[in-house]
Amino acid sequence: VHGGAVSNISRGYEPPYFSRKGLRTGAKQAIAKVANELITEGNTLILDVGSSTRELAQLLKKRKNLTVITPSLEHAMELAGNSLIKLIVTGGVVRVGEMSIVGPISENTINEFNVDKAFIGAGGIDLKAGLTEYNTEDAQVKKSIIENSKQSIVLADSTKLGNVTFSKVISLEQIDILITDSEADSSYINSLEEKGIKVLIAK
Repeated sequence: VHGGAVSNISRGYEPPYFSRKGLRTGAKQAIAKVANELITEGNTLILDVGSSTRELAQLLKKRKNLTVITPSLEHAMELAGNSLIKLIVTGGVVRVGEMSIVGPISENTINEFNVDKAFIGAGGIDLKAGLTEYNTEDAQVKKSIIENSKQSIVLADSTKLGNVTFSKVISLEQIDILITDSEADSSYINSLEEKGIKVLIAK
């Protein structure tokens, strides 16, 4: 409910990825820039699927001495040309259109590693529902990512705040850092910070 109006769009409806990645590009690029600043040489990372994490993948192409694990074919293609990055792509089933790799093989691959930082996309972030995703298979992969990362960092533009999608990933208490854009509602940010989440605003 926003301003007294109730959305009639199903929580299970997943907008096509190739249409989502063209939306709010400026905000997502700003978010990715802040995320990139959190990464230091020698870090081990998991880069989740999504349009905001894609912008981060483009910045990582210029980095060196990183290990990056990803369940995204698109992100893998972005990074594959950099010989100074050790790139690990999870196995599994490809979700055509989303370019994500899902299923037990993908989850088992992630479970083999312990990484410094995970950069995670989201369908929605809600004070009660937590971090949610449109697809249950993607949600299961995200859970594995978070469970095997020392620090969980969510990249989500302000339209995701207060949004709830079909499949729950984790509660808010399991998120360490949220990076969002300057259009985020300040009172909502305060509520997230009261949950123990460090919120960084990209400008």
